Amino acid sequence: MHLLYNFLLVLLSPLIYFVARLSPRLRNGFGERMGHFRSPATVEAVRGRAIWLHGVSVGEVKLLLPLVSQLRREAPSLACFVTAITDTGMEVLQRELGKERDVALSYFPLTDLPWTVGKFIRSVQPVLYIAAEGEAWPNLMRCLRRHGVKCILVNARYYLANKPWWKRRIAGWLFGGFDRIVCQEEVFAEAFAQLGVPSERLSVSGNIKSDMALEAWNEEQVEQFKAGHGLVGRRLLVAGSTHPGEEELVLHAFVSASADQLDWSLVLVPRHPDRAQEVAGVIAASGRKARLASKRERLEPHDVLVVDEMGVLVDYYRASDLVVLGGTFHPKVGGHNILEPALAAKPVVHGPYTDSIARQAESLRHAGAAVSVGPEELAEALKRLMRDEELRRDLGIKAMEQAKSLSGATKLTVSIIMQELGLS
Repeated sequence: MHLLYNFLLVLLSPLIYFVARLSPRLRNGFGERMGHFRSPATVEAVRGRAIWLHGVSVGEVKLLLPLVSQLRREAPSLACFVTAITDTGMEVLQRELGKERDVALSYFPLTDLPWTVGKFIRSVQPVLYIAAEGEAWPNLMRCLRRHGVKCILVNARYYLANKPWWKRRIAGWLFGGFDRIVCQEEVFAEAFAQLGVPSERLSVSGNIKSDMALEAWNEEQVEQFKAGHGLVGRRLLVAGSTHPGEEELVLHAFVSASADQLDWSLVLVPRHPDRAQEVAGVIAASGRKARLASKRERLEPHDVLVVDEMGVLVDYYRASDLVVLGGTFHPKVGGHNILEPALAAKPVVHGPYTDSIARQAESLRHAGAAVSVGPEELAEALKRLMRDEELRRDLGIKAMEQAKSLSGATKLTVSIIMQELGLS
């Protein structure tokens, strides 16, 4: 399978270069993706003693941040080399780690091309490689193993449901290259075991996202945010990380629930911001006017704000009064990060599909800190919560407390990493 994979990569490499040069998502940092580092002196400073940590975009990069902090405390003699694929992921890295000593940053090698991967490894000479959630790059891991470097997947998850045999076989080949897979939940460890990963390579840590530092905003911070985004005087229902079909569902439920609540506005944050115009079309078809967040226009009472920017969802959660969690009304998605609005002390309403966040969603529900509804029940749930400020406050406080109680995954994950390094 590896020979076929590399044959296709080499065959397609001219097209890969062409697309990367034209693509807004890959054009930035193209030289770095090819191993021509913007700060070669920084890379040289960590060479031979760096743990290489990789996340695709904002979500994965953010969960790596507490790992980086904990690793630097536990192993101060080591350095960190942290990579991302997207511009937004790199922006987070630059903002959070750009000035840290013994930390080098870079875009990830372009599409796992073997010659580019080799150049990265020769330049950095890492002592360990750590990927986040579901990132498996065959050439990178094969080359690392040839250099005696172990590979670990952290905060890992994999869903077997509805996966045909051929997808499972490819997944078994991809994830079989890791020396250790540290899973979010036991159910994911069982899934990896069914893919053929030996049980001695599997561990369960909990979800590192539970340990992410996220403080709720005070009233002044909320008002400043609203003033800068045309939302002065509005209460906000934020539907975060939505998928096709969910925007229409939430919009119709909101219209019904807000008939006598004129100080409320709806904010739709599609999982993929490039769907903003599509979502605006859904709103227009309902007879309401859509406004794009990037234009910073003032919202009129019946307008709907569509967020067409990356990496800002947490800020909208912090400024919200009520949250509907996207992906939970879509059976093929199974939910997105429920801990972000919970840690921001916001009341959360979610749908029936929570496979991706099963443990966290169940924990919040059992604590009376989240509301689970079917599509047909959404409007009534929103109406009840929009009318009852005390209930919203109570749910938000419970959500924050319960989310914080799920912490500890970072410490356990780092202890496993230290064992793999032989430093425990």
